[in-house]
Amino acid sequence: MENNQKVLQCYFCGNETLMNIVGEHKYNWDEGKGYYGYFNYQMYSCPVCGRVTLNEQYWDISFRGANENDKEVNFIEEEIVYPINTFKSDDLPTKIKRAYDSALKTKNIDSAICLIALRRTLEIICSEKGAQGRDLWHKIEDLSKKVFYHLS
Repeated sequence: MENNQKVLQCYFCGNETLMNIVGEHKYNWDEGKGYYGYFNYQMYSCPVCGRVTLNEQYWDISFRGANENDKEVNFIEEEIVYPINTFKSDDLPTKIKRAYDSALKTKNIDSAICLIALRRTLEIICSEKGAQGRDLWHKIEDLSKKVFYHLS
């Protein structure tokens, strides 16, 4: 195992922390004609809650072109495959992403605090979108009308 530790976010307890690798499996493949790569699965243990996170690294190389002087193209991708996180917050505005990530950190600690933090996230979204209204309900209603009329 090359790197025995990595900073990852634990989707169980919400902490972003230095985790120790506790297992690894690497699968190399070769399709021939200059196209080969690997899948590398690494299991990390969260020092805060003790649960494990499975990280997948995918890498391949291919020679694009008619002869051996053409440049090779590298492709690498990495993602957490367990626990499943279906929401990708990378494209969110920074302020919204921070609020949402903060809310998620409390979900397994205190659900009431998590709900308050999620409400705060909704308030920030409404503010970013220019929603009008005296409270959250009316702001969300205003946004939905704007979207509905925009789509019509």
